[in-house]
Amino acid sequence: MKKQILFSMIAILMISMTVIAHAPKKIILTFDKATSTLTADMIHKVKDVNAHYISDVTIYVNGEEVKVATFEKQAEILNEVSDFKLEGIKAGDEIKLVAKCNKFGKKSAKIVVE
Repeated sequence: MKKQILFSMIAILMISMTVIAHAPKKIILTFDKATSTLTADMIHKVKDVNAHYISDVTIYVNGEEVKVATFEKQAEILNEVSDFKLEGIKAGDEIKLVAKCNKFGKKSAKIVVE
């Protein structure tokens, strides 16, 4: 009986954590070849930008990690928009960005440079 109660409490706690904290909903990537700049619009609606935010962004080019950025808060309650300078990018390169929430979850997006 005690095991069932403990299991139930853990399950409720895990469900409530996923309701309160969540991964970014969507990531929109654009790459400007003229400036070698990747712009990431990471949709992540929060109530408090200081307590719940996108904490880490990792960027891969053709599967190789090329840049990691960390954040201590989110700029806006609806999203975080960030620019990343990426040198040496050419047509056909695949850029992948992984954004991680400081509370729970992560989301990724990819683009192929034209």
